[in-house]
Amino acid sequence: MSEADKSYQNQDLLERIADGDEQSFSVLFRDLAPLIRAHIRCIIQNDEETLEVLQETFIRVWLHRDKLPHLTHLTAYIKQIAGRQCFTLLQKNAQYRRNMPTDIPEEATGADAEEMLSYKEAQQLLHEAVGALPPQRKQIYLMSRSRGMTSAAIAAELQLSHSYVRNALSAAQNSIREHLRKAGKYLPVLLCML
Repeated sequence: MSEADKSYQNQDLLERIADGDEQSFSVLFRDLAPLIRAHIRCIIQNDEETLEVLQETFIRVWLHRDKLPHLTHLTAYIKQIAGRQCFTLLQKNAQYRRNMPTDIPEEATGADAEEMLSYKEAQQLLHEAVGALPPQRKQIYLMSRSRGMTSAAIAAELQLSHSYVRNALSAAQNSIREHLRKAGKYLPVLLCML
């Protein structure tokens, strides 16, 4: 376990952050930002946009700081927020490209067109994979990913056990990964979408 992980086993630090202690939050940011930045950079592959997503991620962590003392996997929680922020940015970029005029010189769009096509294919494959899930597993997955609900909140809303919801989410992710592998599209960008 790294020193950063050890320090977050300290409930006192997380409780101080939850109470609004900005210095404690600075410690958390300083320790985890390099790891989260590398995770984002793997998905976004653009330094400027990586920093934008990193900033948005930690803003969201700060806004929801009251949850921190109750987390068992802080790094995974922050990576999940970062993944959602990556997905939001990629969607925004795709929307921007869809709305661009079609008479742009070919040399300006060559790489962008290929990247956009790859992203659209990936998005379509992900949509198909989610659509192929059994109904309840699909509902649980979408509640987690689209609505950002925790497995405990999903369990409470659907009146299911927490362990059942966690297992359903894990099974959904495995099914989706398998679908993407079979299609030959298991890419870093898709890891963020899961």
